[in-house]
Amino acid sequence: MKRQLRIRLNLVKPDLTKLVNKKQEFQKVQFDRTRKGERMFEVGDVVKVKNTRAQPKTDKWLFGSIIDVKGTRNYVVKIGSERKLVHEITLLKFLRRQAFVNNCK
Repeated sequence: MKRQLRIRLNLVKPDLTKLVNKKQEFQKVQFDRTRKGERMFEVGDVVKVKNTRAQPKTDKWLFGSIIDVKGTRNYVVKIGSERKLVHEITLLKFLRRQAFVNNCK
């Protein structure tokens, strides 16, 4: 037979697939609620780059600008006179762009 037989045990112990699907949907909603959108940067954006070599009393964030996009999550950033290849996790958008650009000129 290709169908599920209905027995008394089905009434006592119901099918768990509906319960599991409901719990998974709830988990997805909770995850999506706390998840931030993808970070998108373009060439010319002024960003803050996390200084991974910072000593305790030095600046943890350095300012730079994106000069090239390498792949979907990696960027080449110009910090002062040097260029660094950095991952998007170590980047933050800098909102006061005009003040920074004026100081660099």
